[in-house]
Amino acid sequence: TQLAHKVDAIVILSGDADYVELVRHLKSEGVRVEIAAVEKTTAAVLLEEADYFTPITKEDCFEYTG
Repeated sequence: TQLAHKVDAIVILSGDADYVELVRHLKSEGVRVEIAAVEKTTAAVLLEEADYFTPITKEDCFEYTG
């Protein structure tokens, strides 16, 4: 929240509803808020509050097979 006046956008890599109040605060400060998360586990209220949503899919994941 301390960076809100210094940035244009923030990306949150979580679908947890606990971030809703943070999203609301950042947006009230004029910050664009984007969410990137696994769609089926992302809270609907978070999707509603965010400016943009990017689903993270299996194709986005790196799997180490070392």
